[in-house]
This record gives sequence, structure tokens and C-alpha cells, in this order.
Amino acid sequence: MKLMEQVHTDANHFPNPPEPDRSWITVADAVARCSELGLSRTPKTVRKWAARSFANPDSPDIAVLREDTGNGFRWSIELSSLDRKIAEELEFERRKQSEPDLTGANRSEPRQTSSPFDSIPELPAHTREPVRTDQHQGVE
Repeated sequence: MKLMEQVHTDANHFPNPPEPDRSWITVADAVARCSELGLSRTPKTVRKWAARSFANPDSPDIAVLREDTGNGFRWSIELSSLDRKIAEELEFERRKQSEPDLTGANRSEPRQTSSPFDSIPELPAHTREPVRTDQHQGVE
């Protein structure tokens, strides 16, 4: 079974209709489907999945058709492959939430509430000359 097809058309029809047993949807419908199943994705992300799948037919994320139009092209996405991708993404998010964050701050230690600037003495209100330190001796 071929997952990827490139389709060139003049307008809005397929010269060789997609297989009748497969349901094809638009990017907008794919975004709505993601939302229905609990996965928040934008049209940009769905188009990225489609483009990556089209460019890598040996390991596609989803089954897509690229339909050329008068002002560019549009993607059609095979519904069952989208459902599989959504399930994979949801599983990835579930695992990500259950794994400990090993790169963040140590949350078992109390958070430091003081500032390193707390120990700097305040200058008198009417100081006219800069404060001199040992490092600046002899420099005028």
C-alpha cells in the first residue's frame, strides 16, 4: 500500500481519485480533528507534518496528497494516518509529563530570597566624589 502520492491537477479535482476506502481531509479539518481528540496543534504544524512526510516517503508521519492549485498547492491528509499521528503525539506528551525534569533547578532546596545586592552599603545622599578603592590608586 502506497502511503505517499503526489497529485498534479488543474483546479480542485484529482486526476486519479484517491482510493475510495481512504478518507482524505483538509489541513483545517485535520486541526479540528486534533482538537477533538485533545491535541492542540496549529495549521502550521499540520502543514509541517505533511511537508516532512512528503519529503521523506520512506518514513512518513502521515499519509498526504499534494494537490497543485492555480496559486500554489494544498495538502490532503489521510484520516487514519492522522489519527495514528495524534495518538503518538498524545502518548509523547503523556510520557513527557510523567518524566522528572532533570535540567531544571533543584526544587527540593529552599529558594534563595535574598539578593546579592542586599549586602552593598548605601552611599550618602550628597556624595560628590566617586568612591575610591585599592584598585584605582594612582589612576586619575
